[in-house]
Amino acid sequence: MSSEAEILLKALRERGGCAKLPELAVATGYSVFRLLTVLNELLAVGAVRRDRVGDPLNPLSTTEWCVQEPKSKQEVLGSIEALIATPPLLKDAAELIAPLGIPVISSQEVLRNALCNTSTYFKLAVPYIDSTAYVFFTENCLSPKAEYKILLTGQREDKMQATLRILEDIRNYIPNVVYRAVDGKRGLHAKFLVVDGKYAAVFTFNLYYTHYVRNYDIGVVVRGSLVELLDKIFDYLWSRATQP
Repeated sequence: MSSEAEILLKALRERGGCAKLPELAVATGYSVFRLLTVLNELLAVGAVRRDRVGDPLNPLSTTEWCVQEPKSKQEVLGSIEALIATPPLLKDAAELIAPLGIPVISSQEVLRNALCNTSTYFKLAVPYIDSTAYVFFTENCLSPKAEYKILLTGQREDKMQATLRILEDIRNYIPNVVYRAVDGKRGLHAKFLVVDGKYAAVFTFNLYYTHYVRNYDIGVVVRGSLVELLDKIFDYLWSRATQP
């Protein structure tokens, strides 16, 4: 950062964090042209923000410029609560993101926790599942009062029948599991789940044995506004899906 930029930021902070160009010109001795040049450089890197106040016909003297302090790591990372990794990647992923202070959990753990922590509804959108899904959905921790929705988002016809047999086996164990399928021609490649509208996970693995033991797959557990968005996307797709 240039010395001019540091002087300008200091002048803003001395005035409570915000000031208009005439005040800054007096405080720094810079011309309006020089002030605008430096302020726009700071604006480009997110160090200041520009607030419109006063007369819009006279923006140079009525625009207020404010210091925008750097965000903390936690603010930058936003709503990410954890990184998901399949077992072959688990150790390396943990070392890679250790400086960020984000925990790493296995793909199996995130699915098991989501199912067991559901109290109202569980929504899962995924292209493919195999018999390993039965293991997760027949855990004794599943709530008999919750609704578990599975949306198949990319099933090819040659795999659909095997998938349906697995889902029916699951339904025989826990009847409050329902499922639908998106038109195979309009499949969704993304995989995600939502739990009670409280948190969600977006990931790259299918519910396949090989994805747990061989593939390098990752994902994130998130909270906040992204959960509501994923909830709405699921409902949109569900409303346009059919019972296979």
